[in-house]
Amino acid sequence: SPEYVTSDRIKGELRRPVQLTPRYSISYDVPCLVVGGSATLNVHLHRYGALPEESVRLDFQGDGVFVGKDSAVRFLAGQSVMHLSIAVRKPTRGKAGQTRGSLTAYLHGDEVPLMTAIPIRYDHIPHQEVWVDGSLPIVTADIAVPKGLQVGYIDGAGDDAPEAMKQLGVEVKRLNAATLTLEDLKGLTSVVLGIRAFNVNQGLVAAQPVLENWVQNGGHLIIQYNTATRDQVTDHMGPVPFKLGRDRVTVEETPATFLAPTHPMMTYPNALSEADFAGWVQERGLYFASEWDKAFVPLLEWADPGETPKQGAWITAPSGEGQVTYCGLSLFREWRAGVPGAYRILANLLAFQTAGHGK
Repeated sequence: SPEYVTSDRIKGELRRPVQLTPRYSISYDVPCLVVGGSATLNVHLHRYGALPEESVRLDFQGDGVFVGKDSAVRFLAGQSVMHLSIAVRKPTRGKAGQTRGSLTAYLHGDEVPLMTAIPIRYDHIPHQEVWVDGSLPIVTADIAVPKGLQVGYIDGAGDDAPEAMKQLGVEVKRLNAATLTLEDLKGLTSVVLGIRAFNVNQGLVAAQPVLENWVQNGGHLIIQYNTATRDQVTDHMGPVPFKLGRDRVTVEETPATFLAPTHPMMTYPNALSEADFAGWVQERGLYFASEWDKAFVPLLEWADPGETPKQGAWITAPSGEGQVTYCGLSLFREWRAGVPGAYRILANLLAFQTAGHGK
């Protein structure tokens, strides 16, 4: 097959396969759009091959949302990508019970929707693009979020938590674990740790006592899943002891049993129900807690077919004036897939410290 050959002063000769691709592709700033009433979406139209000066029109088709009229795009000679913004809003009379939808882009007059090209760039394989469905998941569910939440985020191995929180209208402050001080945490209602943070973020060694002090004085520490492996950077996670196992639930339709249905984390500001666990993808959760201090309250129980019930997917405990929560739910997958329940669960996690005040 034909190859495109270039050279690099350090890497030497570089070869990549010549791909026959569509002329245009579409991409977005977010993997999923949450539309409460209305929202602005940033869209990027890419083109390939010869790059002459030209004008095209984009049509957007919304399922469960209303998108304005088509958009005119004018490329200059040599320009490979054009950025534009469009308004998306919920219709005044939507389908009864619809909580999610999608948006699809077309070139004007074309019946084939635009796809998204994902670049694959690694030194040990030829550079290439993978072409996938170009539609964007949209969440239109009613999601209650208290005003005034200010949340800190500490990086883990990488997830969409900051973007998911911002789409809920929550102010997010990125924190550097290695240099974290109590002054950095001042005014924050919750701190969320990225997935596998205790496996990859060496800064948590120094941050751990600072976070524990902050929790004792009223903060809420939310720990997403970590793995039960030898690479944990500390000997414990959070101010209340628990241990991780290797339990998970891989059948995404597995029903959840609510162990504490009246717990504030299950009721405020969104009353969670079985509907919030519908439409999940790939799995329910992973690396559940296997042992925990008696202060913890397990909120859910479930199991894959033929296995014993597991209760360590979502546990929460008071600590001093604050709270610590371990959440092994696969929220990071569900946010990208546009699962409304994952965003409602996130809102409840972030709002917990205000639950007792009802505001």
